[in-house]
Amino acid sequence: SVNISGTHTSGSVFPLGVTTVTYTAADRRGNQSTCTFRVAVVDNSPPVFNSCPPNLSMNAVSGCSRNVSWGAPVAQDNCSVTVTTSHMPGSTFPVGVTTVTYTATDQNGNQATCSFTVTIRDNTNPVFANCPTNIELTASTSCTAIASWTPPTAQDNCSVNVTTSHQPGTAFPIGETIV
Repeated sequence: SVNISGTHTSGSVFPLGVTTVTYTAADRRGNQSTCTFRVAVVDNSPPVFNSCPPNLSMNAVSGCSRNVSWGAPVAQDNCSVTVTTSHMPGSTFPVGVTTVTYTATDQNGNQATCSFTVTIRDNTNPVFANCPTNIELTASTSCTAIASWTPPTAQDNCSVNVTTSHQPGTAFPIGETIV
């Protein structure tokens, strides 16, 4: 009779990588023979994200930005997985559109991404302060008058750019001109 022994049995669970399986057959007289083969377990499956957050859109608050929070997505994989992100929940976002990307990488380099956008809108109108009152002048001999005033200032939750149709010290013709 022959006694057969092996390092693994059929149906064994093998770890990721290459495992050598050896069987040895021995008879009562001490004669032996071995059979060797390798079992290779590879991971070609990328991680999978559950519930990637939807695109978010909000109004800016004080300043020209807003702190935004969301539930971080969870990644699953058949092997261990590490998740990194471009922005953490609770981060401050400026006015405009920012893409948030989560990347899940398993121990074998397989990757998956989950992306969504955060849109921050500036819906606060600037407010003028010290807007000059109407000015009435007498024309000079050239039928013009030079008008001077202190330019108004404007405030906003974001930076503000003030433009004007006429500068103080401009010569105006006879008649009404809107500045």
